[in-house]
Amino acid sequence: MIGVSYELNEQNECIYNLITEECLIEFAKITAPLLNIGDIITLTGDLGAGKTSFARALIRALTDDDLLQVPSPSFNILQFYDAKKIPIVHIDLYRIEDVNELIELDIESALSGAISIIEWPERWPALKGGEYVDIKIEIPLSSNHDRRQITLSGSGSLFSRISQEWSIFFLLNVNGWQKAERIPIAGDASARRFERLKLDDQSWILMISPTNYNLPNLYDQFSYRSIAKLSNSVGSFVAISTELRSQGFSSPKILNYNLNQGIVIAEDLGNEGITHSSGPIHERYFEATNLLVMLHTTSLPIKIDLDSTASHTLPPYDIEALIIEVSLFLDWYIPYITNGNALNYQRQEFLVIWQQLLSTCCSNDLTWTLRDFHSPNLLWLPERVGIRRIGLIDIQDAVLGNAAYDLGSLLQDARVSITESFQNELYNFYIENRKKLDVEFEANYFRNAYSILSMQRVLKVLGIFVRLFQRDKKGEYIKYLPILEKYIKQNLLRSELGELRNWFCKYYPQIIGN
Repeated sequence: MIGVSYELNEQNECIYNLITEECLIEFAKITAPLLNIGDIITLTGDLGAGKTSFARALIRALTDDDLLQVPSPSFNILQFYDAKKIPIVHIDLYRIEDVNELIELDIESALSGAISIIEWPERWPALKGGEYVDIKIEIPLSSNHDRRQITLSGSGSLFSRISQEWSIFFLLNVNGWQKAERIPIAGDASARRFERLKLDDQSWILMISPTNYNLPNLYDQFSYRSIAKLSNSVGSFVAISTELRSQGFSSPKILNYNLNQGIVIAEDLGNEGITHSSGPIHERYFEATNLLVMLHTTSLPIKIDLDSTASHTLPPYDIEALIIEVSLFLDWYIPYITNGNALNYQRQEFLVIWQQLLSTCCSNDLTWTLRDFHSPNLLWLPERVGIRRIGLIDIQDAVLGNAAYDLGSLLQDARVSITESFQNELYNFYIENRKKLDVEFEANYFRNAYSILSMQRVLKVLGIFVRLFQRDKKGEYIKYLPILEKYIKQNLLRSELGELRNWFCKYYPQIIGN
């Protein structure tokens, strides 16, 4: 099968060029599992373009019967089939001259309880009022009738489902991976989906990320994702990963991507981590710490070009973003453990303290902050050398922030209880090696920033984990709360956090104990 190109025009239509008949049948097979009762597929195009061929292939795929006789319903107008107890109605409106004829046929009743495939929908102007997908099939003048151009348009989730799966098919097809086995793999706390693509002895990772989060706005018409500087496009992952690779780090190689559909095919770095059942593997944590030293002493761009038409600029990890993150502690964790919300004056005092603390961390020692630099996102690649033995994933939310943030993320891992003595070993290792490579490094300033940002992250993650449990029904995160609560008690002993310690003692002493 030849590779096919496609584009997204200003009308949000997907245009696929040079489609063979074989490819048209593949479209139908891909589309069939995505359809439910009430879904409408309309087929437009001239006589002989291939509408009935597509409909036939789609019905055979829905009924799982490659030999099923599927005659054109141009004479009967309606033809019914059954697919696993789901009715299918195939409709041809070519002979309809007056919409009143449709009333006599009671077509609307047929549509409501079935999967509907409709040819010549333009004979029924009122048809496209709800969710539907239209597949327009045309024969380009230069194709000698052996190729097609398909324009996919529509509305709602049905269009999103079909256009995304077709886009995955095209990416796989372009790279010769159309026959790859697609194996679902466990995702993370986000809305993304992941699959492992296996073909012969090769393996790649397919990442499918929603492009529209549809989350409510909080302040001044901005959503939490916007204020917290979270990525809304796979373009950030592609850009960050490509740049890190060019700098000698082991981020995934990008095979192909589709920014509009939120799809990336990336290198499979395996699943061997930096921990074992009893905790951190010391050698691997030292190498991860050394990686941060190298990252923080490397000159990295703020703007990264993806191609001639797209680029990505790292947003600043500013006070606004850090404050809205730490507010999750008040919004979710406090109500969870106290069965009541933080009072307004308690919230106000908390936020004033954090404004003061963070004001010292957002202007100096700025570098790439990968943001989720912790065990779930760090893979061990024993066949590589030095810091390249650490594989980096989940890097799409990288920002321009303080160097101390990622070290705190690593040493106070939410999923692995790391002893305070080992934290100190790794911290001192970082300081010693950073000094060797950076003559302007200020260890005292870094210590202050580390204390503040480590605590910010711990409180943020506590809020996120409770939110995942209560709002998103992901109960597995609650088991990590004791680890984070241990870090709270440890961090509050630091002199830099004296005012915050007083706040806890005054309002929530049960969290920190004696």
